Amino acid sequence: MSNGDQPKATTCPNCQQPAIRVGNNITCESCDAVFVVTKKQGAKVKELGPIEDHEQRIQALEGKQEPQKPKQEQEPTEDDDL
Repeated sequence: MSNGDQPKATTCPNCQQPAIRVGNNITCESCDAVFVVTKKQGAKVKELGPIEDHEQRIQALEGKQEPQKPKQEQEPTEDDDL
């Protein structure tokens, strides 16, 4: 890893709560979002919900809950045409 890729403590550009910066990306647990920061455009939302997604995946791996299937992967019902 180069020095620019080391995680650093920072504040969220949205809510000003503690966040983690890696390179140009800032991850905020409070907002459950990843922001990309550039000199030209400032902070822009890159991804919403990454923390919730990771927590659900970890719980599924630990057997604490069944993983949630996206709507397009759900089992067909009797009402669905095959």
